[in-house]
Amino acid sequence: QLNPHFLFNTLNNLYGLSVVKSDKLPELMLKLSDLLRYSLYETKETVVPIEREILYLENYVSLEKIRLESETDIVFNKSGDLSSVQIAPMLLIVFVENAFKHIDTSQASKNNVEIYLEVEDDQLLFNCKNDFDPSALRKENMEKGKSGIGLENAIKRLELLYPDQHHLSIDKQGSKFNVELS
Repeated sequence: QLNPHFLFNTLNNLYGLSVVKSDKLPELMLKLSDLLRYSLYETKETVVPIEREILYLENYVSLEKIRLESETDIVFNKSGDLSSVQIAPMLLIVFVENAFKHIDTSQASKNNVEIYLEVEDDQLLFNCKNDFDPSALRKENMEKGKSGIGLENAIKRLELLYPDQHHLSIDKQGSKFNVELS
């Protein structure tokens, strides 16, 4: 599932690029098209090559960069032999979406979103870090009642798909949010 708010914002951003006749528009429209195609058609498999999942994440990050270009430093690093790894589709996107959803837009300095993927000894290591505003998160939880359904679903999927084969650590300290999954 794709967050409708993300899709709405992306379409508005693409419209803005079309108005100024940006050279970035065709490439970004293709990225959105690839993102939608993957989420609609290519996720019916039990597992997919990690390269396809990474391409999905990279397309998502590219589209978020339009919105946050001047406000956020974004790092996406991958290493190791990724060609041999299979993963359940759409497993990592929840953590990446949350990193962008909860960045601290109130601060004057730039935010950071860092995504790391590594394959080491047939093990996938995923790390996603971001700055966030703890007071905004508390306010949002109070306004909406219970939040974090995407995170809850990701945890349940991990337990169902990788019982006793994964480790997930979610840590909030100060204004830093850190997710580690192996």
